[in-house]
This record gives sequence, structure tokens and C-alpha cells, in this order.
Amino acid sequence: MPACREPIEMAGDVPNASKQTPDAPPRRNLKETAFFLPAIETDADGRFSFEFTVPEALTGWKFIALAHDKELRNGVLRDDGIVTVKPLMAEPQTPRFVREGDDFLFAVKVTNTEDAPQEGMVSLSFEDAETSAPAKVGGGEQPFSLGPHESKAFSFHVSIPDGQGYLKYVARAKGAAFADGEEGYLPVLSRRVLVREAVQLHARGDTVREFALSNLLESARSDTIRNVDLTVRAVSRPAWYAVLSLPYLMEFPHECCEQTFSRYYANALGQFVANSDQRIRAIFDAWKNAGGADALRSPLETNEDLKAIALDSTPWLREAAHETAARRRVGELFDKTRLAAEQRRCLEKLALERNDDGMWPWFAGGPSSPGITLYVLTGFARLARIAGAELPEFFKGACDALAGKVAEDLALRKKPECAPLHATSFDARWLYLLSFGGVPQPKADLQNEVMKLVERDWTLLGPESQALAAIALHRHGKKEKAAGGVFKRLVARGGSGAAATARDIMTSLGERAIDSDEMGMYWKRGGFFSSSVFAAPVSMQTAIIEAFHEVMRDAKSVDACRVWLLKQKQTQNWSTTASTADAVYAIMLDGGAELLSGDALATVSLGGVEVPKANAEAGTGLYTHRYAAAEIRPEMGNVKFKGAAKTGLAWGGVNWSYMEDVMKVRAHEPKELRVEKKYYRKVVGPNGTRLAPIEGALEQGDELVARLVLTSDRVMEYVHVKDERP
Repeated sequence: MPACREPIEMAGDVPNASKQTPDAPPRRNLKETAFFLPAIETDADGRFSFEFTVPEALTGWKFIALAHDKELRNGVLRDDGIVTVKPLMAEPQTPRFVREGDDFLFAVKVTNTEDAPQEGMVSLSFEDAETSAPAKVGGGEQPFSLGPHESKAFSFHVSIPDGQGYLKYVARAKGAAFADGEEGYLPVLSRRVLVREAVQLHARGDTVREFALSNLLESARSDTIRNVDLTVRAVSRPAWYAVLSLPYLMEFPHECCEQTFSRYYANALGQFVANSDQRIRAIFDAWKNAGGADALRSPLETNEDLKAIALDSTPWLREAAHETAARRRVGELFDKTRLAAEQRRCLEKLALERNDDGMWPWFAGGPSSPGITLYVLTGFARLARIAGAELPEFFKGACDALAGKVAEDLALRKKPECAPLHATSFDARWLYLLSFGGVPQPKADLQNEVMKLVERDWTLLGPESQALAAIALHRHGKKEKAAGGVFKRLVARGGSGAAATARDIMTSLGERAIDSDEMGMYWKRGGFFSSSVFAAPVSMQTAIIEAFHEVMRDAKSVDACRVWLLKQKQTQNWSTTASTADAVYAIMLDGGAELLSGDALATVSLGGVEVPKANAEAGTGLYTHRYAAAEIRPEMGNVKFKGAAKTGLAWGGVNWSYMEDVMKVRAHEPKELRVEKKYYRKVVGPNGTRLAPIEGALEQGDELVARLVLTSDRVMEYVHVKDERP
């Protein structure tokens, strides 16, 4: 085959200076890949040749061929120098799309590839793509004069009227000897775009909060906004979303010891939740009797508007299926016979999976894990406290084995060649376990030594470990004060006492807290990258809730911390069994049943008119109301939201959809999620490529880079960003 280094002239032009140049048919086949079935011919010298028809695009091509013989000896031929050209070329510079109302210059580049100059006319015409009728949007003709191997760009004014459909364009260049043309389609988008604005509603207790959709309030002064719909949604008791996570604990697929205990935990805690209040039992019965009715379907599935925007192409579809399944399984979860059988099976499995030293591994047959053992034992102790569950027979043996491991590790940490001895998060959690009633106590010297370490070094621990240490010190302080002994000896040595240290810890935590009216009370922390089953944000919040409740008797702070916990469930799926178990424990801790019971509903008012509360879901109190376009008025942008009960949190949202001229869309950036778009010019210099902020006018040929910056005031699991680039 020839090397093909020279440009290939495409067929269709026959130079004939003595006759008028005929119009060349416009090029239509502009595919980027040349597919062909070649017929290869070989001459006597073994040289092969073939021919094929390339698409009509005027561009360069990459040719790759592989040849081999019967012995599989092979070779590769690659040629990047193939270029398809014509003596005279018309190449339109087509925009990706245009919108109604656009007024712009459409460029057509004309190139002379001959050694002689050429003169002629360049034209641009448009047709309606649907009717093939001429479209009066602009274009026209211009003369050109090109020297040998010269190119020039010619601009044609184009204006797109309202109502214009897709266009077909034809760009032509015709000289004395040669002609060329190219046709294609130009999408025309409506100048109106669908805009969705939303405001999140939240209220603590039965307080009344006011919110505003400012653009809706100002829409009365707009003659271009066309309303589509307005949807109101309110959730009266979000604490139910934590209970709906219990089936996730039951059916987590992995068979490690942690998951086995989590299944036991879910069944025992579920039994307690169901029996804690007759009103809660009535809700479970209603869910069970409803079966697969629409009342139990996920809000993501019942929202027709979400379906209309291709829900099946987003990750929310799968989550919608999970939510629906969780609701349908809740009735089964609280069946008494099944609960008892599942708890027995899990306890038997946990008993068999213990190693010979009395501790649990992560997976059966693996090395013993003090962390997993401490997690399981702490869970049993919590269940005994909150739900009155009996401690299993193997509990004492596992506690003794763990105490032996703590003593062994402490002896190693005290060796001179080791780092200075300081308290660890494990020490704090172990003391927390020992502080529960009914937990076997180790030797007093070991416990006291660890306690003194924690008292001394609590400032070196993280917020979760500090909260657990405060609970442990508070409980042990109460015991020692009542019994005398160690507590009195600590005071005599100059110590402040365990109970006093516990209050110091909680005072410090309170001083470092962030208390937001919407988000509740929480603590800043870095990203969560830890293999520990304890070091998760939800688990940290659970420990602090328990500490404020027990050490400080601070109901206000407990309620504020629970608000943060529930707000996380609003934007996330608790993705670990430990987080789910801890969250349910924190919600049900001492009086948490009040967050689940009751049938009062949150109230939403738009423009002073209360929104109907039809078809509210049992339990969560979720209801939705949709206003059609004709019902929407500007004053509905004034929103009032009232909670459902004296305690707890209620939330909701108002979503407004409308059509607006793309040039008149106003910014609506809620504080929850802000999007900022910046443009940069790509600059190539001696030190490489860098991005420079745009200052002054742009020049033709500048390469721009767009950067999207998203800022969120909370953790979000699912975010969908679509950039409408020009």
C-alpha cells in the first residue's frame, strides 16, 4: 500500500476553466470513523493494495493495519498522515446548539488548497428541519478572494426567533473551477428552561418558623415566568426513619460477629420499641395490615414528578426500593414469635463464634479482636439498660477475658522502651462498659489505674471518648461516693474526684459545641477515615447525647443533639450497622418513645392559608400536597411551618417549578448547597500550563476552563449536578 503521506483529494470536483462550475452536492456523511470491508490485492512482490471510500469530513485520519502469516509472525502498520481535502473547501463552524432569541455570527471558513489563487462566492442558507421550508433566520452570500493555500473565515448574522424549530444549514463555496458544500442540523432550544426552587422547612417542638421563596414573591412583576407546579411536603416525626433502619440491621449480608450481634440488637431493640407505648404498637399494626399498599411505598416512588425526570437513571431509584422494602418488612420485624426465634439463633451463633480465650474475632476462625469484643459487650449492656434485656450466660466469661487483655496491654504500655503512658479511646470505652449495672468488675487495682489515666489525660481524647469517659467517671463516682473507699482516697491524694471530672469534661464539650437552630448541637471534626467500629460521626453523637442526659441532666442539650442526629438521616443513608444501632439507641434513650408516639401533624401555611393534610402516613406523619399551575399565587412564597409536638423535630420542604427565559433566571442559592461557577483562561508558558483568572477581553483562540465549586453545610450522600455549558 502507498504511504499515503499526501492529502487525498475527494471526488466531486472536475476542474474545467472553460465551463461554469457546477454546484457540488453538499457533504452529509461526516462520521468520524471510516468503516469498510476491503478487497485486498497482492502483486508478485508481495505488496498489497486496496481502496475504500472515506466519509465526507475534511479532516485527518489514523490508519492502523495488522498482518500475520501462518507462523503467526506479525507486523503493524500505522499511518497518521492521511488527510482528506478538496481543492476548495467550505467548513462551517457550527455551535453545539442555539436558543430562541439568540443573535450571533455564524462563521464559515473557506480554504484554497491549490497553488493558484481562487475567487468566488461563499453562502449560508437555512431550512426548517421538519418542513424543509426556507427559514428566515439570516445567512446570505459574500464574495471571497483567496491566495494559494490561504484560508479565511466569513461571518453571517443569524437571529433565532421564538417558536423556531430545529434548523438545517447548508454552507457553500463556489469558485471558477471548484465548489464545495456541507450541510448539517442545528438544534434550537426553547428560550424557556425549567427551573426548580426549594426551601427546606424545620421546626423544633411546636414552635412556628417563617420561610420565604423570594423569587416566587417577586414573580408578580415578571411577564415571562410560567408556573408549572408547587409541592409541599411535611414530616411530623422524623424519628421514625431511625426505626425504619432496623430491618437493615437484621438482613445485613456479612456473617461477621459484629453483624450477628447487630441482628440480635435489632430484634431486641425492636421488641422494646414496639412495647414501649401502645400508640407505637398501633402504628406497627397499621403498617403490618397495610402490607404492600401505596401507604408504605417510599416517597421517592410515589412522587410522579421525580419519575418524570428519569428516576431510573439516578441512584435514588435503588434507595426508593430499599425504603419500600423496609416499610413492608417492619410488620414482620415486630412479630413476637419471629423476634424470639431470631434472638435465640443469634445468641447461639455468638456463643459458638467465641475463640478459646473467651473473646470474639471479627470473622469466625480469625484472631481475637478486643475491639469487636468490646463493641459486642457494650451493646449487650446498653440493651440491658434501655430495654431490660437479660445478659447472656457467656457475658461474664467474655468480660473476664477482655479484662485480662486490658491488663496485658497495660503492662506492655508501661515498659520503659515504649512511648510515655497515656489514656486511649479504648480505655475510655472499657470504663464505659464497666459502668453499666450487672457487668462483672475486674480487679480494683486495674480498674482504678485505668480510671486515673483517663482522669488525667481526658483532654488528649476525642469528643466521643471524652463523652464515654464522662459517663464512666460519673457512674463510678456515684458508686464510690455511696460506698466510700476509692473515691475518698482519690480526694485525699489531691484528686478532684471522678464525678467532678465528669462535669468538667461535659462543660468542655459544651464550650466546643456548635448550636444551630436548624442543625442542632454538633461538633466539628475532620473526615472519617477509620477502620474502628466506634469512630463514626453518628456513634460520637450518640455518646454525647447519653453523656448530656446522664451527667448533666441537660434535656435541652439532649434535644439539640438529637436534632443533629435526625438531620443526618435527612440527607444520608446510615451506611454501617454500628451507626444504625447507635442512632436508634440515642433516640430511644430515656423517654425517646415520645418522639415516635402521637398522631399530631406538622402544619404548613402558604400565604396565610393552611395546606391540606390528606393521606398522612402512619408513624412518620408524612403528607404531600401539590398545587397545579393555575392555583399558584405570588403570596404563597410566604411560608409558615409549625412542629407537631412539644418535643422533637419536624421537617419538610416547599418545591416550586416554573418556566423562565434563560436570560432572566435569577440566582436561588439555599444555604444547604451553593454552586459557584468560575471561568479561567488556559495559559501555556515556559513552566507548563496554568489556569489564569480572566481579566479584560477574550481573544479569538483562547481556551477556557470552567470550574464548578459546591459548598455544603452538611454531609450529603446523593448530589446530582448538571452544568448547562454554552
